[in-house]
Amino acid sequence: MTEVIQILASFVGAVGFAILFGQHGRQIPLAGVGSALVWFFCLAVQWCGGELHLGVFVAALLGSFYSELLAELLKVPKTVFLFSVLISLIPGSDLYLAMRYAIEGNVELFLTHGIRTLTIAFAIALGIIVMVVLTQIRRLIGQKSRPKSK
Repeated sequence: MTEVIQILASFVGAVGFAILFGQHGRQIPLAGVGSALVWFFCLAVQWCGGELHLGVFVAALLGSFYSELLAELLKVPKTVFLFSVLISLIPGSDLYLAMRYAIEGNVELFLTHGIRTLTIAFAIALGIIVMVVLTQIRRLIGQKSRPKSK
């Protein structure tokens, strides 16, 4: 049941960020659906025995694909959806705890949460980068396969 609440919360959070980022019309619920799917896939990888970082990577990869797809369909920049769709993956609690322990002088807990925050951020960035590269490869192949006009 807590997983369902998490997925719904990611939907609501993404809708809020979509409004904050100036999205409008059907872009707002589409951002929410994308974020809910992203969080579902992150959880699904973990349910299948995968580690959190693998789940975040897979979810970021799929969220980036979803953003690419919507960007093409709705003729908007990819970043219009990318931020609001992936917002649920941001490790806010670990970042907060890392800063709290840094201020308190607890080096061990600061490093634990700080490293976890950085590795999750790296998994998100890697998922985005892989999808951008795959998209560029697809476009290059598409351009080369078209016959040149004379």
